[in-house]
Amino acid sequence: MTWERPCWYMTPQEFADLIVIALEQTDHFKKDEAVHPEDLIPAFVTHAEAIGIGAGAVVRKVWEHERNSTK
Repeated sequence: MTWERPCWYMTPQEFADLIVIALEQTDHFKKDEAVHPEDLIPAFVTHAEAIGIGAGAVVRKVWEHERNSTK
């Protein structure tokens, strides 16, 4: 049995690309800037958590709206 994933699921690459975009937009690092890997950790992890939590919140809100619209 295969399960069709929702269209809003992301690949690791898509998720990482969003983190890199956010790092640039918040003036942490430029995507082609060479920095020490340990300097990337806190910014990368913080942005990853924020993007994941935000995306999850949006999906829940859309799901609830769609569920309530069909009643």
